[in-house]
Amino acid sequence: MRINKLLIKNMVCPRCITSVEHLLNKENILFNKISLGEVELKENINVSQRNKLQKELEKIGFELIESRLNAIIEKIKHAVINYINHLSTEKKLKLSHFILKDLPY
Repeated sequence: MRINKLLIKNMVCPRCITSVEHLLNKENILFNKISLGEVELKENINVSQRNKLQKELEKIGFELIESRLNAIIEKIKHAVINYINHLSTEKKLKLSHFILKDLPY
């Protein structure tokens, strides 16, 4: 099984992105982009690399997301964080409408 996109639990701020970036560089895993909760890899990684990465992520308080439900929960958390960060600039949207902009569930 080959993996080219990683979903990571507990990433909530720019420092989290920096921590994951540092870890990926340390493990020589090439990536295109890191955002809150997600890493787009340049190259696929194999299962043994993924398992090693999982252990290293756990050491710094993160976790790879494997189930669809957990991925949706993480996306909702990130939408809530964005809502709070943009509260003063958004036109008083209800939280539920703000979340629906990003998540069509």
